[in-house]
Amino acid sequence: HLQAAAAAQLARQLGLKRVFVLADEQNGGFEHYFGRAARELAVRVVGTAIWDPEAKSYRGLALRVRRSGADGVYLGGHLSANGGKLLRDLRAALGSRVAVIASDGFLPIADVVTAAFPVSGSCPGPLLPKDKARAAPLTAFHGTADPVLQIKWGREAVNAFKEQGNQAELREYEGVGHA
Repeated sequence: HLQAAAAAQLARQLGLKRVFVLADEQNGGFEHYFGRAARELAVRVVGTAIWDPEAKSYRGLALRVRRSGADGVYLGGHLSANGGKLLRDLRAALGSRVAVIASDGFLPIADVVTAAFPVSGSCPGPLLPKDKARAAPLTAFHGTADPVLQIKWGREAVNAFKEQGNQAELREYEGVGHA
């Protein structure tokens, strides 16, 4: 699985030292491939687990990841295996300082955002990066005539990401309302 090795390389590029590997029931081999590449890159795998796609909550699993001291999590699996709930519970337990790297089973990214972060127009305070925490590059899209979610909220969120040293941009659509 080349993508697991690529994920280990990304973990190294992000400066991660301790990664917890999670996989859904159909992708249990990811921890082997990620682990093998990680060892060669001096990235330590501090734990592995299989997530149950039928679980109502992943809070216990997320707390296990937190207790491991991981500075990153690799998700080898699929968004359709309740990955959105898993992401929400991980973020609730880990905050924004722990990086999350996911396999291509979490594409397209628009589906991840919809499933994991049920918000639009802005980014709620708890999800904004703090203390110079790394975040994936962000591109926000917003209509200037949105009567539901003011354009200023999108601007404020993008500026908050930039102020923390992250790459962020806002694409504004003149005269477009709420979509």
